Amino acid sequence: MVEKTPLRSVAAQPDNGANVQGEQGYQHCTTVSLQHFGQWTDENCFASLPFFCYSVMGMRVEVTSLENLSESQIEELVIIQLQEELMRLGLPNNVTLNLRDYRKINP
Repeated sequence: MVEKTPLRSVAAQPDNGANVQGEQGYQHCTTVSLQHFGQWTDENCFASLPFFCYSVMGMRVEVTSLENLSESQIEELVIIQLQEELMRLGLPNNVTLNLRDYRKINP
């Protein structure tokens, strides 16, 4: 069973710009306000607003070495390989990656 949760709007929203100088009657799009803990507000559809997308992605990376590597060396090599693979898939090179978890397998 899917539980339905009503959308919560910021107080006095939507107001179609009634309280914003020059926006009266021009706010026909909806956004989620991070300043108001995810509550909804109406905005001008031509406004440029920040956004983010989030998805979970798993990748398998194999690092082999003849030396016994420290954990920090392993993490660095894994991040380098992930960056190279993501750039190959079209991600810009100015993205910062952090390794959350990895599993070391001894051959």
